[in-house]
Amino acid sequence: MADYMDGKTIDKKIAGIKTRSATLATDIHNVAVSCIAHCQEHRDATKAKRLVDALSKANRPETLKAWFMAYSPIRFNGDGDVKLAKEGTKGYTPFDLDGAAKTPYYEKFREEDAAKQLAVGDVDRRFWALLGTMRKALAGEGTVAVKDEDRAAVQARYDLLIGVARANNIEREAA
Repeated sequence: MADYMDGKTIDKKIAGIKTRSATLATDIHNVAVSCIAHCQEHRDATKAKRLVDALSKANRPETLKAWFMAYSPIRFNGDGDVKLAKEGTKGYTPFDLDGAAKTPYYEKFREEDAAKQLAVGDVDRRFWALLGTMRKALAGEGTVAVKDEDRAAVQARYDLLIGVARANNIEREAA
């Protein structure tokens, strides 16, 4: 049989975890806001990626990614890279340090909401990248090689657009 802690030891450990947990949450939030400020000043999103990569699953790194996307143009691509969305492009979010400072990432999103936001961002990224490739091919600047995940992204985007159109009673015009 494994050795287990007695009740008194469990209570001490719980008290220590409570203290460390509150301190860690505050530290993560303060560092995350500072990552946004650093990115705004230096156009460098790598600090945000390093923070996300440093978190264990228990600290909800996917939620932190969604939080960064809600308060800045920092974008986490499905390929593990991090970039800044350009002003005026689809999905651009301006830097909002005040909003970020007031709203800790662990209070902004539930885990499943963060996952949905990141998934939609990945679908949109694939969709627009494929659309750009198709435009070049139509202009005679290359050929179109479509990966299965890109096909899935296009289908998901199409399904979303059709759903919006149906909800708004918009009929498709004959081509």
